[in-house]
Amino acid sequence: MDSKTMSTINLSFAFVILCITLTNARPVTHNIPAPSPSADALQICGYQISPICGDSIFHYIFGPAVGETILKECCTELIHMGRECHAFLTEVSLKTYDVTNEEVEVILSRNNEVWEVCKAKGQIN
Repeated sequence: MDSKTMSTINLSFAFVILCITLTNARPVTHNIPAPSPSADALQICGYQISPICGDSIFHYIFGPAVGETILKECCTELIHMGRECHAFLTEVSLKTYDVTNEEVEVILSRNNEVWEVCKAKGQIN
């Protein structure tokens, strides 16, 4: 495997572990506004999406996204989570991992694409 593929796998794995940890700590709550960037914000936002959906959305945004599908249920969770939390979790991930400026542009574009498509259609095929 090349280093980009390994990097994507490592990012996905780390995000799944984060989501599982946060989801198991407290029940899911929806429509809570994102607070200032802090550990509390990470927990509040992370609690609002299931590990499976978090991984699916994360892989779409940070991975190659070729042939990726995001189920309607995951889009529903994303929309309930809110755009501020969606952007915040992406920003935290960008700060956590070493990505090039070129990759940042692609990631931010996919971040916006996921939000817009989920909001409009409820699913990404």
